[in-house]
Amino acid sequence: MSALIKVFDWVITSSIMASVLVAVILLVKLIMKNKQSPKWHYYIWFILLVRLLVPFAPTSSFSLFNIVNPVIEKLQANCNVFLDKTDNYIPEQNQSYENPNVIISQLNNISNNNALKNENKLILNTKYYTYKFNLKNLIILIWLAGIVILSTYIIAINTKLFIKARNHPVFETQHLNNILNKCRLNLNIKRAVPIVLTDIVSTPSLLGCTRPVLLIPRDILKDLSDREFEHIFLHELSHLKRKDNIVNCLVIFLKIIHWFNPVIWYSFYKMRQDCEISCDAMAMSYLDHEEQSEYGYTIIHLLKIVSKQRWIPGAIGVLPGKSEMKRRITMISLFNKKYVKFSALGIVMLIILGCILLTNAKEDTSNTSSRAQSDTETITSANAKSSTGIGDNSVNNDNALTISQIEGGHFKAKMITVSDPKKVVVGCSLNNNSQSDKTTSQIAMQENALAAINGGGHLEDYTPDGFIIKDGKFVFCDQHIKESPDSPITDVVGFTFNGKMVTGSFTYNQLQEEYKLKEAVKCIGALIIDGKPAKLYDIYLGINPRTAIGQKANGEVLMLVVDGRSLESVGATIEEVTDIMFEFGAVNAALLDGGNSSTMYYNGKVINKPCTEGNKERIVANAFLVMP
Repeated sequence: MSALIKVFDWVITSSIMASVLVAVILLVKLIMKNKQSPKWHYYIWFILLVRLLVPFAPTSSFSLFNIVNPVIEKLQANCNVFLDKTDNYIPEQNQSYENPNVIISQLNNISNNNALKNENKLILNTKYYTYKFNLKNLIILIWLAGIVILSTYIIAINTKLFIKARNHPVFETQHLNNILNKCRLNLNIKRAVPIVLTDIVSTPSLLGCTRPVLLIPRDILKDLSDREFEHIFLHELSHLKRKDNIVNCLVIFLKIIHWFNPVIWYSFYKMRQDCEISCDAMAMSYLDHEEQSEYGYTIIHLLKIVSKQRWIPGAIGVLPGKSEMKRRITMISLFNKKYVKFSALGIVMLIILGCILLTNAKEDTSNTSSRAQSDTETITSANAKSSTGIGDNSVNNDNALTISQIEGGHFKAKMITVSDPKKVVVGCSLNNNSQSDKTTSQIAMQENALAAINGGGHLEDYTPDGFIIKDGKFVFCDQHIKESPDSPITDVVGFTFNGKMVTGSFTYNQLQEEYKLKEAVKCIGALIIDGKPAKLYDIYLGINPRTAIGQKANGEVLMLVVDGRSLESVGATIEEVTDIMFEFGAVNAALLDGGNSSTMYYNGKVINKPCTEGNKERIVANAFLVMP
């Protein structure tokens, strides 16, 4: 599902960018209306084709999208707030829904516990499915349904067309074949093109890419002269020579993918008109001056005898539509052979437009990759050395912290970098009934910690999810984990007595005997293991507030909190959180409980914006603390 979501996000982004590009192309074409050749007016649309077909583009300071990108990103952010915030319809006062495994285990517990009320089970089930099938997923399904319907329709029409064309005998009237062969020789086309009589098209049309055939309607044979057939053949063979039939297939493919965008459909409609006019110019370039005016009369005559035109996707006809016929006849009457070729100015303009429209906005070199590092603040104890940046090796004092402000296209985040991993410990929020009863900041103040982020989640009854290890001892452990000491606990993150972070799948016995972790909790899952993305990287859990912890190769600990569910900061995906950790140099990283629990504390106050009403903290099961 995550791969499909990536494709959908790219389609939406490219569709928006292409719409901007279409507006620029139409403006340029209006300015250059009669100053450039019909061929130039057609080939300028290839900039749009490349933009839609190629998923990647180089960055440039000359790109148009340096100007429009902020608007596009703002629009995407607002859409993401609307699409991904579906889980707020269910109250989240007592439950963390960040981990789907937690939800499933709770549902199993509820089904086995008759003391729990049925309405609680209903709420959890509703919550789970609402989370999995949010509005964005529904829109993706609608988009896919549109692709399937349109593809099926086009395939069905073309299959029927090919079958009927194959069943019709090849037209072998000698004088028409002679005309066609003469036109082929004039255009230096060596491939033989069969003529097929049919009643499935209303105008002469070229059909097919690999083995093209020329379809001629039966009912126009008696109405056209040999000279008029020569004009028609020149036009259709010009399409073949320029590979317009292949371009037409690409256009159909893009129209299917972007079926929801009327701007793209309109642009391809205009491109088709420019294609026909350009093809007229090419066909007329092979005619004498006197015959060029007769070519226009052929088009007019053909328009008169064709009663009704049919749209046949995949076929290129000489009469694509009547709406622009006046413009087409005007261009034919003003034809000049020099307009067949590109002018030097036209080539220069296409190159400039390509540089402006086929490049992406230049990234800010002060950013951390695509995320702008707008501010880095170094916080140390009274006798600590100062630091000038993220992961500065000059920070050798054990008490030093670096807090970095991170900004992406649709989120804001903070990263704490801790130079000494032994200073990172687990803080608990447990009362006498082993239930969570404190917020992240309350845990930090209770332990006199300098900084803190929220850790693992808790269940509906406020008992911690899974287990908590503090100072090398299990201060809490779920009963079913104790009963199955050799069963893997898939989502573990912790630190050894030497300060090395470990994350991944472990059994109860491994945690207690083999690894002897000093501090550990059950997390959402591993993001990075030994410098490589873990499986959680490919899971799509929406765009939400996030909390994560990681460690660099030099031992420094990274503690990340991403704000979310607001217009100021929508939130981040699992992939984006992983990318941030990679960019900061993490070789191991894990995702902690996020959503409403995402909190960062420093020096007596919460320094991020929790997404609950009033930005108030939520009760958590545990937290990772930085001790002074």
